[in-house]
Amino acid sequence: MTSLTVWVDAHHVVHQMSLQITHNRTVDPIYLQKVVRNGTESIRLVIPSRAYLKEARAMARKIRHLHATVSIDPSLSATVQHHLEASDVSVTFGGFGQTQVIPVPPNAVPEFSQG
Repeated sequence: MTSLTVWVDAHHVVHQMSLQITHNRTVDPIYLQKVVRNGTESIRLVIPSRAYLKEARAMARKIRHLHATVSIDPSLSATVQHHLEASDVSVTFGGFGQTQVIPVPPNAVPEFSQG
């Protein structure tokens, strides 16, 4: 978490909360290629060298619902990419003393964690 801002009035009532989260992510040079043969689709994971073979095979196992193969193409760039992802969320509170109903979206997925 990068920052948390809480707006509170003189009566210690929270009116707004803002949260910012940043995440550094490193991406190995593993490229996906869609292959269609005789009407059947499959995925090919293409890597620039054997150095990324372990990661590519692990990724192929994760997408086992599709037929996935791994191949090596030395002409590909072997540059590892670094990304900084940032998310901002802000919530404003109002209607104090009134019942608040928050409907669950129809596409919601239950998440459980221990923290």
